[in-house]
Parts: sequence; structure tokens; C-alpha cells
Amino acid sequence: MPPRLRWVDATVSTNTDLLAAGLPPVECEVLVAESQSGGRGRLGRRWQSQPGGSLCLSFALTWPGGPAAAEGASLVAGLAVAEALQSLGVAELGLKWPNDLWARDRKLGGLLVEFGGPAAAPFLVVGLGLNLALPADFDAGQDWIDLAALGAEPDRVELVARVVLALRARLWQLQRKGFDTLRPAWQRLDLLQGRAVRMHAGDASWDGIALGLAADGGLRVRHAAGERVWRSGEASLRPA
Repeated sequence: MPPRLRWVDATVSTNTDLLAAGLPPVECEVLVAESQSGGRGRLGRRWQSQPGGSLCLSFALTWPGGPAAAEGASLVAGLAVAEALQSLGVAELGLKWPNDLWARDRKLGGLLVEFGGPAAAPFLVVGLGLNLALPADFDAGQDWIDLAALGAEPDRVELVARVVLALRARLWQLQRKGFDTLRPAWQRLDLLQGRAVRMHAGDASWDGIALGLAADGGLRVRHAAGERVWRSGEASLRPA
């Protein structure tokens, strides 16, 4: 059955809307907004968007087993979006652990995975914010890049369709076969592997070299004191 899709002019947060709506009436539901006033990113950050210049999309999927059965879901969601963009001819893409899309060492988009519903009927919501064509003075709070700078200006309807189909296919694969079957595909787009990184947790930070993904999707980093697998926290590239 095809996903149910709604496209609205504006909302506070597409993720919040789908979570508040409860279990999707069909297996998949999609909400796209031209603009958001309260988009959310990881670690409580706000996701800044520009009407007409950003894609704000959330995708809800029934998820038997709930969060306990969703190891690697945020990684897989990022992989699916990257593959959808590649199918439209977008080059120079990389994935920055755990779930950011980057190009030319700048942020192109980000994802936020959340869960809703009771224990008997859980569902997963993937929120995507993607920079399409932003004004030069846009303030995103960090270095950013958009598809226009990469020479890509896909039709928005086709872009949404490719993203939704890729998310559904890859997340179904995760449900049925587990994260380890998808790890090689993610690692081919890993922009941190072999590079100097700074890992942040709260107010503390540790420098090291990123070594790729652990089997459960954690980030392996070689620090001065030895290797550590990070399953939460934030990774930033250190200057060369």
C-alpha cells in the first residue's frame, strides 16, 4: 500500500504533528511542510529552515518492537536519504555520524528519529531537514551547504517521492534483517573514518581518530588512552 502524504504550507514541527496524530492509519505516513517555526534537531537543538529553500519532511512507519528493536534506525535513515539524493545525481555526499548529511565538509541536512504510540502499537517517526537553496546570509548556527551549491535543483515532488521510497525500503530492510546487513553501505559514505575528530559529551571533549562503525552502529574512536565506542555524544571534525 502506498504511503499517505500530506503537504502543508506551515507548521511548528512535522515530527511533532505525526507523533501527536498517533499510529499511522496506513503502514507509512508522510508530512511535508514548506516551513516550520519550531523544527527540532538532535540534542535539543533547533533546526533552522527557510520557506521555499528547505525541505521539511517527516515519515512515520509502524515499528513492531518499538525502540528496543530499532538499533541503527537513525543511521539507516541517513543512508536512505543519501541514496535518494545520489539517485537524483547529487554528488560529493557523505554521512557524518550519527545522522547528518554533509558535502564539502559542511552540513547539508540532518535527521531526527523519535518513537510514539503505546507499547502494543509503537511507531517510528523520521524527521528530515534538507537545505535546497538558501540565501547567502542564512544563519543556520553552523557552516552549511545546499543542493543548489552542489549544482542540484531537483523537482521537489520527485525529491520527496525518492526520499520516501528510499526510507521505506531501507527501514523495512532494517526491520527484517538487522543493522549489520546495512553497515557496509553506510560505511561507504562515512566521512569521518580515518579523520581527526573531537568527541563531545556535556562540557567535556576528547580528541581522537575515527575508525568507523561498531557492529551496533556506535562510532569507534582511537583516543590516546585506547579505543572507545561512542553510542551517544557529538562528533566534530578537527582542523587539519
